[in-house]
Amino acid sequence: TLRSGEIAWINGKASFGIPKSNPSRYFFSPQGRIYRDKIAEFGVACDAASGGKVIKRLAQIYSTIYIDEFQDLTAWDLDIVELLLRSGIRTVIVGDHRQHILRTNDGPKYKKYRGEGILKLIDNWKGQGICKIENRNDNRRSCQAICDLADYVFPHSANMVSVSVGATGHDGVFVINSSAVSAYYATFSPAVLRWDKRTECHGYGAMNFGESKGL
Repeated sequence: TLRSGEIAWINGKASFGIPKSNPSRYFFSPQGRIYRDKIAEFGVACDAASGGKVIKRLAQIYSTIYIDEFQDLTAWDLDIVELLLRSGIRTVIVGDHRQHILRTNDGPKYKKYRGEGILKLIDNWKGQGICKIENRNDNRRSCQAICDLADYVFPHSANMVSVSVGATGHDGVFVINSSAVSAYYATFSPAVLRWDKRTECHGYGAMNFGESKGL
């Protein structure tokens, strides 16, 4: 019997080269902590080994399960979601593939479903009759110009319609020459967002997109 109440927070793939036939080393660190990227896989394995008792127990406890930020789920996490969809538990899933910045799992499984690829997985589930899709294309955060830019970046998605209220007098998408950055910043005091610390921000305090997400 394997038991663990703690997580081994590692970066990258854990237990590399160790076969699944050695579960105590494949799923757990030498200290007995379950590897972060193995939690969902372990759950799937336990459900299979017990004849579905893991998901049946969840069904006995919860009538509805809510999953937010679905676009960030990867690898074995998606198998857990599919088990829930097939379980009869009412499962409400919310996500926006345009906001895919982070990953819940570093495992290589289902790489084709990352980012915009998650739409293919949802369509597959719909085709199997285990879920239905409800699109919400109203955008309450951004003006229409920003919505149009997002639609251009993601051309295979339904177009967004801005229902943002209020205007600042400086709303839209603007390209600023490097020579005008100081004057622009002095005039509008914008929040400076960057891809990562390697991005040139002209000395202004900046925040990574991933860190700013949801603030």
